[in-house]
Amino acid sequence: MTSHDTTLEELGLSSAVAALIAAHPSGFTPGRVVRSDRGYAFVQSARGLHVAKPATHLVKHADDGGLPVVGDWVLLGGDESEPLVEVVLERTTAIARRDPGHAARMQILAANVDIVFITHPLAEPPNLSRIERELALVWDSGAQPVIVLTKADLSEDVDAAREAVGGIAFGVDVLTTSSANGAGIEDVASRLGHGRTAALIGPSGSGKSTLVNALA
Repeated sequence: MTSHDTTLEELGLSSAVAALIAAHPSGFTPGRVVRSDRGYAFVQSARGLHVAKPATHLVKHADDGGLPVVGDWVLLGGDESEPLVEVVLERTTAIARRDPGHAARMQILAANVDIVFITHPLAEPPNLSRIERELALVWDSGAQPVIVLTKADLSEDVDAAREAVGGIAFGVDVLTTSSANGAGIEDVASRLGHGRTAALIGPSGSGKSTLVNALA
């Protein structure tokens, strides 16, 4: 969402986030990071899209996860020509993994996500070990996991695949979808709602982009 009439509520503003914003000086512009690329944060506010750099004091704490990531609520300072992310507000959830370049350091991939769809294609039997690892990642983040088995039309036995996945995903909804006939898309959409933030993870070729396009 990048229109100038976007409201913070549409971006997922809650009373808890509003309280965090109110605790800082009113001269800042609140917004949410919708993209992070090459050191820049693309921040959507009620006034439009801002391409901002993190302030120096945030860069100094980069190793501690202080830099803004997708999903972060932030406060902008600076001016219109050179906006700066001055504050990264406290995160409610954070999807993180080991930094490939620094084994002892965690890399935050996204923040303040309510629900994570773990996608896995059924063109082949489900990789239960991978799904277990991704479930652990989501549980650790604090978000709600939902498993979405895609390409169900290519499965020889959808029910058996769903049962196998359900056996290692206690208490987690397991949905099946097919982009070929649209089956299951409404089940996924029903988990979303006004102001809720969702993320999709899964292997390459699992149909994440296709699912996003169908939901949009």
